[in-house]
This record gives sequence, structure tokens and C-alpha cells, in this order.
Amino acid sequence: NSEGEYLHHPETGKTLLSGAAPPGNLFAEFNLPPLRAGETREVLGSNQALIVTAIASAGDWSDDRVYVGVLSDYQIGSDILGRTFNQALVLILLGMAAVTLLMIWLTRWISRPLSVMERVVQEGRSAELSESLPLSAPGEVGSLARALDDMSRELRERNARLQSVNNELSDYTYITSHDLQEPLRTVSGFVEIFRTEYKGKLDDEADEMLGFIEGATRRMQGLIKSLLDHGRIGRNPRLAAVNLNAVITSIEQDLHSALQKTGGTIEVGRMPVIHGLEVELRLLFQNLIGNALKFARPGVPPVVKITANAIIHGWKIEVCDNGIGIAPEYRDRVFRIFQRLHQSGTYEGTGIGLAHSKKIVELHGGSIWISDSESQGCCINFTLKDLPRDETTEKNPSD
Repeated sequence: NSEGEYLHHPETGKTLLSGAAPPGNLFAEFNLPPLRAGETREVLGSNQALIVTAIASAGDWSDDRVYVGVLSDYQIGSDILGRTFNQALVLILLGMAAVTLLMIWLTRWISRPLSVMERVVQEGRSAELSESLPLSAPGEVGSLARALDDMSRELRERNARLQSVNNELSDYTYITSHDLQEPLRTVSGFVEIFRTEYKGKLDDEADEMLGFIEGATRRMQGLIKSLLDHGRIGRNPRLAAVNLNAVITSIEQDLHSALQKTGGTIEVGRMPVIHGLEVELRLLFQNLIGNALKFARPGVPPVVKITANAIIHGWKIEVCDNGIGIAPEYRDRVFRIFQRLHQSGTYEGTGIGLAHSKKIVELHGGSIWISDSESQGCCINFTLKDLPRDETTEKNPSD
């Protein structure tokens, strides 16, 4: 009541009668001041909590107001708080799981088409791109897919035109080089006849001039043969699973006499099996190893180190030597046809070996470049990719 007197019953729901429990006084026992109507006050004891609300009096009560209070042990509150916390934690975890699943679904919905597009483009299978693109997808994904499809179609058309021009150019080079051999054979034959018929009738100057003609004819024949060989690269592809370790071992056997003569050695790491052009890959390593032995430093036995490392969609291969090296300003020039850094009498060859190598590497979807070697020579670095398999592929790998 308004005086702070209260009746207390320990069991909730029991009617509070004047005889049910001894009376007490809120103001005295809980140090609670009188409250205004509608005011609520919390009182904390040593091990209990009391919440009291004052309400306006009603009916025939003479008191100004009535106090309603609930007394609880702290342990009860802790249990309630614990259960509430656990329920809130479960709800939070369920919400986070739902959000995570939603994000995963959205990510897969967006990223899966992009991943497919990326894989198809990287593997060079542009003809299959339209079948893999989500052309009917809504929003930006669909717009991107349709734009990529248009770009792919245009690239295929341009590649077809470029391939046609390359084939024509290759045919032109092949036919021209082949036809040039005939007049050279004629010149060479007449020089030989002239020398035989007029042997002993000419002076030393005439013999020297005939020697110059013969030498020039031989060099021209070598250049034309090299040009023909360059035009043949990739013309009749023989696709196979090529074991590069076996290829290098075979080349090492072919170069046995040269290795013995120079005291050279070839150190080979573990090499991959490449699905590609068998004859051309052998020519590639034959050119690079042969150059490493040919351009050795005087008095220094040549050492050729060949290593391979896996990269994305292919292999990176290094052929390093301890030879005379190639100056940085000439490292792009040496990959062009008939570009020599030395006089023709100094080293054998026509200067087309690295041009052959560049063409073979590019036929396998790679690139080639030169870097410094730790042993004062140079390293020829190149990348190779597996060529696409089709019904023309050889079934048996190289041994």
C-alpha cells in the first residue's frame, strides 16, 4: 500500500491473503522511497533483485496508490539470460549460415560462367566458346557473355584470314626457294666444267675468281636450303606425345663426336612429355644444343644445362651454356632469318637456326627469349603448350 506495507508469498500464482505470509515494509527493508503513480524502480540486494511498480489506486481503496513488486534470485535471472543468449547465438549462427549459403550461390551463379569463359579462352578452344557462354543470362553477366561471343567470332574470322595469308606466303617462299635451286645448280655445273676444261690454261687470278664463284654458289645453296627448311616447318604436322628426355638423349648420341672433340657435356633435368610436332621439337633442341656447342669459348669445354619447370597451361624450358654469349642489344635480332653476328668464315651455318627455333616454339603456342647465364654464356628460354588432340594425332608416344 502507500505506506510501503506488503504481503509476500513465495509461490507464484497463490492468492496473497493477510494470513498467508507475515507482512513487511518495502520502504524500511529495501530502502525504497515512495514512488509516484506509474513509476518503476529496481532494487538490488545481496543475492536478490526486486522490481517495484506504483499504480494508481482504484475502487474503494483509501490508499493513494498500490505497489506491485516481483522478487527474484540472481540465479534465476542468470539462467534466463543464459537461455536468451544461447537462443540469440543460435539465431545469429543460422542467419550467418543462410547469408553464407546465399553468397556462395550468388558467387557460383556469377563466377561459374566467368570461369568457363576464362578456361575456354586460355585453352584456345574459341570454336567451343559459344556453347559454353551463358548468352541468355540476365544482367551484366549476359551482356559480357554476348560481347565475348561477338569478339570470339570476329577473332575466328580474322584468324582464318591470317591463316590463309600465311599459307599463301609459305607456299610462295617454298616455291621460290625450290625454283632458285635450279639456276644455282646450273651456275655451279658450268663453273665445274669451266675449271675442268681450262685447267692449267688460266692464271692464278682466274682460278681465284672461280673459287669465289664456287664459294658464293655454295653459300647461296645453303641459304636456299635453309629457307626451304624454314618453309617446311609445320607444313606436314605429325602430332605425337613427345618424350623430351628421349629426344635429347637421341640428339646427344648424334653429337657424340662433337662432344668428344670439344670435351663438352650435356646436363639434362627431368623433362616433360609434350603433345606436339615430333619432328619440329627434335629440330628445336638440335638447333639449340648445336649452337651451344658451336659458340663455345676458346679453350673452355662447353657445358649445356637443360631444365624444365611447369607453368600454367604448359612448360618453361631453359637451355643454358657457358659459351661466348649474346650481347643484350643483339638478342632480338638473332631470331630473324639469316641474321648473323659473326662473319661467315668464323662459324659454320647460315644464321637461320634460331629463326627455326622461334617458329617451332610459336607453333606450340609459346614464346622464346634470351637471358644471361650464371656461367658467363647465355640461356635460351622458351615456353611450350600441348597442341590440341584430334583424330590425326599419333597414338604411340616417342620412345
